[in-house]
Amino acid sequence: MNERITISISMMMMMMMMMMMMMMMMMMVMKKKEKMMMVMVMMMMMMMMMMMIVMIVMIVMKRIMMRRRRRRRKIMMI
Repeated sequence: MNERITISISMMMMMMMMMMMMMMMMMMVMKKKEKMMMVMVMMMMMMMMMMMIVMIVMIVMKRIMMRRRRRRRKIMMI
């Protein structure tokens, strides 16, 4: 399970990098007004990606915590 999540996060990071590269290339060609727009879009995309990654991490952490709690309870019972 953990492996899958790490892979997904790495994929997200790769996507981010690709997007950044594309945006940079576009910005080289564009005029000033368009550049500003592109920067805004870039910021939005970055925020979205970060939020998604955080969500994934939170879910994973919750699951791990749940498992640990269950184990502790079992030990207490014994």
